Formats: sequence, structure tokens, C-alpha cells
Amino acid sequence: MALTFAQRQTLRLEWTDNTKPLYAALLAPLTNGDTDGMAMILNATSGAGAAPIYRNDVGSQEVINAIVAADFAALTQLQVSKLSVMLSTGILDATRGNVRTILAGIFSGMTNTINALNTLAQRLGSRVEVLFGIGTVVTSYEIGLAIGGQ
Repeated sequence: MALTFAQRQTLRLEWTDNTKPLYAALLAPLTNGDTDGMAMILNATSGAGAAPIYRNDVGSQEVINAIVAADFAALTQLQVSKLSVMLSTGILDATRGNVRTILAGIFSGMTNTINALNTLAQRLGSRVEVLFGIGTVVTSYEIGLAIGGQ
């Protein structure tokens, strides 16, 4: 999906805003007009531009594997029923606050499982994903448009 004009303008402001030292450090080594290099930096899911984002593709089996056995044994029938409904979808969208809230409620007070689920629900996202959503990728062409104010 191509970036919109507004998204390109956001990118342009991101690297021209002097209050964001991240970009000065990241982009300084690039030669002026190196749109391929800029795209590579902004799409990277590691390094200084990466940040934790919630996943939209958490598999039910991953959730089951993250649950501490003792915590599962301590669940009430109502909690097991809620968990069953959640897992029946196959894939959980952790970008939805409601999904995270329901799981936190099911495992209320069970710190080890909550911590494991919180870790599972996130991954490192690129700067572009942080700004515009999971799966967003910027191309060198779009960088060129953004630099030109288009």
C-alpha cells in the first residue's frame, strides 16, 4: 500500500524536525538524496529506529505455550470458558486493547503468565510501522516524493 500525501508529509517532518535527534544520527551518514538508504533505515525492524509494537497475528498455540501450567490449573471455569472463546478465533489481534484487557482479566494476578503474554503480544516494528501501522513499508520513490514535499 502506497503512503498517502499526509503520511509522506509526516515522514518529511520526522527527519526535518530538530527535536528528533534519532533521525540526525540515523540519516547523517547518508549522502544527500540517498532515498534507498533512507528507506532501508526507516523500514528496519532493528537498530535505533525500531520500537515495540503490538502484533496483529498472535496464534492460539503461541498463547497456549505462554501460559504457565500452574496458572492454568488455578483458573476458574468462567476464566477457562473466556479463554476458550478467545482462542477459538485462531489468531488474536493484540493491537486491540480489548483483546489485551480480556486476557489480562482472565489471568488477573498471575504475573508470570501476564508477563509472558505481554512479551508474546509485541515485536520490534520499523519506524514506518510505528507511525503508520503494522506492515507499512516505505519505498525509495515515496521518500523522494516526501523530500520534494509531494
